[in-house]
Amino acid sequence: LTPLDIHCRFEIPEDLSLYNLSLEKRQNIYLIFKETVNNVAKHSDATEFSVLIEVGKGSFLMVLKDNGTLKPNKGDYHGQGLMNMKMRAERMGGDCSINTSNGYEISIKV
Repeated sequence: LTPLDIHCRFEIPEDLSLYNLSLEKRQNIYLIFKETVNNVAKHSDATEFSVLIEVGKGSFLMVLKDNGTLKPNKGDYHGQGLMNMKMRAERMGGDCSINTSNGYEISIKV
């Protein structure tokens, strides 16, 4: 995102490496993150992107948010990305919510 002048901010617990996630969950979380970054780069006019991760006993939350809107002439785009994110969250026994009221926000709760 740096070449697109999109400022990135990460809020991640210092002890994140102490939490065990199965290989399947790690892969699904990574692919959701990757799809979100791809969407911001290709389809948004965002100038900021933030990643928040919170972990607790038996819970995981990842919130990916930008301050953008859909680029002009992209309103008719109908890709599989958002549907794939929801499917991946469900595979982990979690939930994916998408909020577009103030930029785009993807929340994954497992």
